[in-house]
Amino acid sequence: MPDDHGFPMQLEVMEMPSRRLAGVPHQGPYPRISEAFLRLFPQADRLGLSQVAGAVYVAVYYDDPRTTSEDTLRSLAAVTVAENAIIDDLEERGSRPAGTSGRRSSGRTQTSEKPGVT
Repeated sequence: MPDDHGFPMQLEVMEMPSRRLAGVPHQGPYPRISEAFLRLFPQADRLGLSQVAGAVYVAVYYDDPRTTSEDTLRSLAAVTVAENAIIDDLEERGSRPAGTSGRRSSGRTQTSEKPGVT
């Protein structure tokens, strides 16, 4: 079982609206994206992004793990932000498209996107 760094997870499938994302990139095994979240949390807290009503932490997975080597898998640990939010050195992704997503609940809400969603 992958190391979840003490954040137990449960998965739920749900529809998500389009949203602007700011986050920390991750390359490597998808189960280790928690390392990127551990870098994101303090930055989001410092910028006040995690205190905004409706803010959701999301993981965006860009590659298909069935066809991409584990060490080159790309993903993003991110938080949803307002269009006018100041994100400093966090990586910005334009609004993610609306669609079906898998939601993994923990102490902070985390939504895991389908592979290939940008």
